[in-house]
Amino acid sequence: MKPRFLAILLLLAAQLPAQTEWSGTVRDDAGRAAFAANVFPKQTPSRGVITDWEGHFRLTELDPHDTLVISYLGYETVEWPLADWPESGRLEVQLRTSAALLPSILIQASDPISEQFSVVVLEKLDIYLNPVAQGDPLKAITVLPSSTTTDESANPSLRGSAADRSRVVLNGVPIYQPVRASQLNNQGFFSLFNPEIIDCQYVYASNPPLTYGNTSAGLVDIKTHHQLEREQVQVSTSLANLGAFLARQLGPSGSFVQLYGNWQFAPAYLGLNRPNLPRLRDFHTRDVGLNLHLALGEKSSFNSYHYAIDEGYTYHNTRPSYDGPAESTRQRYFVVNNWERRTENGVWTAQHAWNFSKSAFAYGNLHSRNRTRQSYTALNYQWFLGEDWKWQFGSSVDWHQQTFRDSFPRYYYAFAPEAPRDFAQRRLGHHNWEAYAYTQWRAGKRYLLSAGWRSNVPGGGQSFYQSWQVAVKFFWTDQQSLLLSGGRYHNYANPNYFSPGFTLQSSQQWSLDYSWEGTQWLIRAALYHKREDSEANDFGFFSVGPTTTSGVEIFWERELLPRLRWTLANAFVHQRVELAGDKYRGPSDFNYLLKTTLQYRHPQLFTTALSWLSRPGTFYTPIVGGQLHPEVGYFEPQYSDRYYSEQLGPYHRLDLNVSRYFRFETWALTTFLSVNNLLNTRNQREVLYRADYRSYDFDYYQLRSIYFGLVWQWNR
Repeated sequence: MKPRFLAILLLLAAQLPAQTEWSGTVRDDAGRAAFAANVFPKQTPSRGVITDWEGHFRLTELDPHDTLVISYLGYETVEWPLADWPESGRLEVQLRTSAALLPSILIQASDPISEQFSVVVLEKLDIYLNPVAQGDPLKAITVLPSSTTTDESANPSLRGSAADRSRVVLNGVPIYQPVRASQLNNQGFFSLFNPEIIDCQYVYASNPPLTYGNTSAGLVDIKTHHQLEREQVQVSTSLANLGAFLARQLGPSGSFVQLYGNWQFAPAYLGLNRPNLPRLRDFHTRDVGLNLHLALGEKSSFNSYHYAIDEGYTYHNTRPSYDGPAESTRQRYFVVNNWERRTENGVWTAQHAWNFSKSAFAYGNLHSRNRTRQSYTALNYQWFLGEDWKWQFGSSVDWHQQTFRDSFPRYYYAFAPEAPRDFAQRRLGHHNWEAYAYTQWRAGKRYLLSAGWRSNVPGGGQSFYQSWQVAVKFFWTDQQSLLLSGGRYHNYANPNYFSPGFTLQSSQQWSLDYSWEGTQWLIRAALYHKREDSEANDFGFFSVGPTTTSGVEIFWERELLPRLRWTLANAFVHQRVELAGDKYRGPSDFNYLLKTTLQYRHPQLFTTALSWLSRPGTFYTPIVGGQLHPEVGYFEPQYSDRYYSEQLGPYHRLDLNVSRYFRFETWALTTFLSVNNLLNTRNQREVLYRADYRSYDFDYYQLRSIYFGLVWQWNR
């Protein structure tokens, strides 16, 4: 019986597959884990998976006679017969960069001519892996030492400059007011951009390239995808949001479409965090976005991005003359169209955009309604004189029209509903027509030089101006570089309650940036100096003169252990403002601005990060008393003649982020939890004076809040 029994067992074993699980790791040519690489059996691609954060994959129940295909954008595709599977049971794949994936002229067209002169380049994966960003492209910038944003919003303030001096650009088109209501602080998407549509973003902390205009501080240049990485369906749900995302190829030509939408709501989030959100009453956001990319033959392409949003919030506002609710609503739609045509020696590009919005704000006797129409048109040509010399020429027309219908306090200090008020209706028009030239020249292997010029064509009483810049980048070694740049820049500030017109602003800047990138670390450092001025200096209470800002920055990133990463950033900012002929501290005068993050990633367990931000409190001009006006019935504040002489308390904040990534054959699940201001620190935001200005209290930035959710993702 034994020989017959053994024969039966051997026969059954021969009919079973030799292996039931197929796993391995995919790495790029630098040995780094390849996240989201496609791994699938050749005969049944629908059974494929994507690699996790560590580059790992696992498949089951495959035909041992099939072939495994590993593909990753920008690298050569690998095919591995399952019959040749390693005896160890795990496949280790090292990808090689694909030299023939795209023609060189196409790569040059997709990237900006000034790419080498940006301080930082952030790709989509950098946004997701940045715990401070929480999935938002503009919030990802706040971890950089060059970011001096102090109001917990996504508005980029770079190297001590006001947010209105910097510019956010999408596919070459300026996007004004690029953030949602800042009262939502760190929840959901804070800017108007979904990270899934973004290929990369270039951050110019100072000396923005003159291929773009209307900026006198820094620039954030956002690019959408030119190729679809993979088809996918994504659904997300969280404490205050429901969202969906769809990406599909449109035939074999390379055309594709991306569609997404989100709905944000308040009840659950406010219910859980109510004790620490005493002022926020309600909020809502509904938005939808569409990105369509059409490949028009081998040499042309067209991209059209559409976005619409309806948002609103209500919070309790406190002023000496009135303590009551404030309400804001806004509806907005904009479209950005891009056309690209490649020639033998260059690339033609054209941009056209429309922006429509209407907003309303109500608080006490202040009721403001604003309608905005804006268009932008530009034509550019990149000219390649061999591999070492490039030129770019172009012209743009930026047109604005804003209509205000306001009911506002007759006396700036009396906001109560029964206080006297006046009515006004005004329409402001503005157009800015500019032309520019920009060149880049590689002088040998170590030096890269650039220069730019930009000027307006004045009209309607505008002043004539010329902007210029020069820069040289020295590649010390393959890992180290120095960038020296300087220039003069101009931009128009958008009108608001305190500045009722389009005001021309200018700056002069010089900066020296250093970068050293190793296999396990990254070091960046910078020195800079700038002087900023404005045509209109009267802000109602006092005259503001030039502002000078100097700074020192250091950024350090280190892989402490295979799964443990530490980043440390610090900045020293020295700022002085000229007021009434004397110099005073500026609001962004900091002797330290410390940001550090400790992140641990384990694919089988979880990813967690602790982020710490510490800085001195901002300076402000105190109110020393009040004078009662009987005919008004309210006190008028009396400001100290010692401008910016008082300082708020130090700012300290610790955030905790935890996520878990679950990978399955055709879909993945990510869970996340965020605890913002973990220590519940009471960071002073502003002074709240009593009605007679004799005593005061403080309002605070966001106290501890909890947020969590899930993201499902299906890939093809």
